[in-house]
Amino acid sequence: MKYDLPAELESLRSLLATTPSPVEKLLLEARRFALASHFFWGLWSIIQAKIYTTKFGYLEYAQSRFEAYFEQKKLFWLKTKFFKKQK
Repeated sequence: MKYDLPAELESLRSLLATTPSPVEKLLLEARRFALASHFFWGLWSIIQAKIYTTKFGYLEYAQSRFEAYFEQKKLFWLKTKFFKKQK
């Protein structure tokens, strides 16, 4: 079987040069709101830990939300950089 490397490379280049589809743009927007949600609930939980004496792990919950925020932020920026390179 003969493999045409230049044609495959050109095909890959054209695939990578496409702009994000409406669905991909919607996913990027959803990821932005997910980041905001993680950050908001992390802050909310810290405030609740200061205000209330309820036996609930507010600080542990805040920590988990901020961990999710920073993990998603890394993934979000990687995907955003990928789409910016395509333009």
